[in-house]
Amino acid sequence: MASRESAIEIGLQWLAAGGHLSVSVDENEVTLSAEKAEVNQYLQKELYTALKGVLNEMAAYRKYFSSADLKVLIQ
Repeated sequence: MASRESAIEIGLQWLAAGGHLSVSVDENEVTLSAEKAEVNQYLQKELYTALKGVLNEMAAYRKYFSSADLKVLIQ
């Protein structure tokens, strides 16, 4: 997906907090389940803010990298 791992992790937690699915993380293994998790609007709002921040940071990096002078990037 060419996304940061943290963006995917927060996105999955956000979906779970919205009651769309269940997520279980055990070390490096992530398990998704169609079983609906309990809706937690407060957690979902906090996770949305975090996700939005990570996605904005990724977008800014990509914008900079796509328009930066190649000579500056290679130094």
